[in-house]
Amino acid sequence: MSLIFLALVFFHTFTIEWEMFVAILFIFFELCLITSVALLFSCFSTPILSSIFSLAFYLIGHTAWGLETLIKKIPPGVGKTMAQILYLFLPDLENFNFKTEIVQHLDIPSGVFLYSILYGIFYTLFILIIAVLVFRKRDFI
Repeated sequence: MSLIFLALVFFHTFTIEWEMFVAILFIFFELCLITSVALLFSCFSTPILSSIFSLAFYLIGHTAWGLETLIKKIPPGVGKTMAQILYLFLPDLENFNFKTEIVQHLDIPSGVFLYSILYGIFYTLFILIIAVLVFRKRDFI
């Protein structure tokens, strides 16, 4: 799909902006993470539930910024602590969203790139390790 997209852009503008490859790379990291989550859910649930859970993971991951905003407005106490713990465990798929910056030609600090790459790799590995552990415990009778 990325090749088709790049071909369409090339035929429309007769140039390829190399920054688009950065956006495509981070879309790939996001897809790897979502695929690992789908694999985890398929280890212990039915195919329909796995797809629903994976879709929920995707939606929660792209709306986690709302929880961060909510944490800033909650007064200190148990509610704020619970929201912060929840925020730590929920995925933040917006770490991989550089589409706006690429299209608008905005500068992105290299530390953000590194953080996003490491976040994607380690979160994906963590989910895959859990999937392996769940799959080992599964009984195939």
